[in-house]
Amino acid sequence: KSGPPTLYGKNFALVGVDTKTSSSEIIFRDSQSTFKCYASGRRNLKWMMTTLELRKRQDLLCELSNLVMPQSDKLIIEVSMNEGSMQPMVFAVVKKKLSKAFISDHKDVRQFAKRFQPEQKDWPKKKLVVLQESRELFSDLITDATMKNVFDNY
Repeated sequence: KSGPPTLYGKNFALVGVDTKTSSSEIIFRDSQSTFKCYASGRRNLKWMMTTLELRKRQDLLCELSNLVMPQSDKLIIEVSMNEGSMQPMVFAVVKKKLSKAFISDHKDVRQFAKRFQPEQKDWPKKKLVVLQESRELFSDLITDATMKNVFDNY
């Protein structure tokens, strides 16, 4: 299991379901098209769950319906912070064409957040929208290193 260090391996003490045994899985399969990765062991953070929901490519009926109603793969990152480690905040990065539906579906975003246009030159402004309640949130959360790691190939 040696190799180049991963982004999760560098930032979390525990990555995967049970890293105490040699047969532990870093990414575990929840279903034929859903994969999850659990991480914890970082200051001010309880846990983080990354879920990759792929299109059901193994299902012929789903693939045929995808021709009529196209679906795409989803990456969902859930982070649970320790109580008292930070103030509550509203921050979201959403695809531009889905932003109106996202705002109407999420009461906290609708009530507190405003659209923000990042000034970084590498930001994919034609594809993504930032919704936040405070002007400082983006610069505090998305650093230049984060931009390089996440959006380098976007």
